[in-house]
Amino acid sequence: MVFWSLLFASLIATIMALIRRSWPVMATAAVLSLPFALVAHIPYLVSWLLPCLQVAAAVALRWRVGVAGWLALLGAGLVVGLVGGPGTILLDRYLGWILFAGLLT
Repeated sequence: MVFWSLLFASLIATIMALIRRSWPVMATAAVLSLPFALVAHIPYLVSWLLPCLQVAAAVALRWRVGVAGWLALLGAGLVVGLVGGPGTILLDRYLGWILFAGLLT
């Protein structure tokens, strides 16, 4: 239950960060969503993308990049999230320990 409340708080912080254009709030949202991603079961592996995309959005808010910069950073966050998360399980489901290293990357 605690992890679901952290995820909900993270989503609220994400919305607030985008409205206020505040990168520290977006970084806080990424930290709040990280515990849920670490304990997510196989059906919830899409949640691994959330911290990666939030970190990319925090960097985009910090640098004040344009539309192309936002798309490039969100694309990089998506690729890092897929390679470090569900992509590892698709290759070998017994390499679950490497998911933490992929998420930190």
